[in-house]
Amino acid sequence: MHRPKIQFGTDGWRAIIDDTFTIPNVKACAEAVALHLLANGKSERGLVIGFDTRYGSPEFAKAVADTVKSYGIKTFTLDVAVPTPACSFAVVNQSAANGVMITASHNPPEWNGFKIKSSAGGSAAPNEIAQIEKHLANILEGNSPSHPATTRQPGTNTVLDAVGPYIEQLKNEINRVETEIVKKTKVQIEAKKYFDL
Repeated sequence: MHRPKIQFGTDGWRAIIDDTFTIPNVKACAEAVALHLLANGKSERGLVIGFDTRYGSPEFAKAVADTVKSYGIKTFTLDVAVPTPACSFAVVNQSAANGVMITASHNPPEWNGFKIKSSAGGSAAPNEIAQIEKHLANILEGNSPSHPATTRQPGTNTVLDAVGPYIEQLKNEINRVETEIVKKTKVQIEAKKYFDL
């Protein structure tokens, strides 16, 4: 079977659904992430997986989870479609090693994508992406490990509430910022009174 050359750009890889963005290719990307986690001793921390409302996104997310779990790595799958920042928050909230977000952001609806998030919730660093791409190149050339689940227990999958904790965190941040604004405003008002500004 012909496998395309998949390269990660900003945040990850994007392609047209059912053309290049297919279940086998998404599984190849997921396998590369799993191998990266194992090679860097981060597999115990697990992987968060989120998805958007594009066609097939839940199925692509499930393919990622199934593939990563076959390497004995636990996964945390968000329960509903979410914006990318909610996936990033979940990565940090779960202290996960990385996150994968199935989305093509601003691209037209016929596209989808495989975004890789760092443990800090932002875009994975270039050196991390380069390591994952090396694993991916081997996989696409037919050099991936065979039957990984036979040598270890499959990982577990925990379905996370995607919205509740994220909204709660947003409220906390809004309250924090409002408090800071009030403090600064009060200081400015007092200064104006004192200096007759």
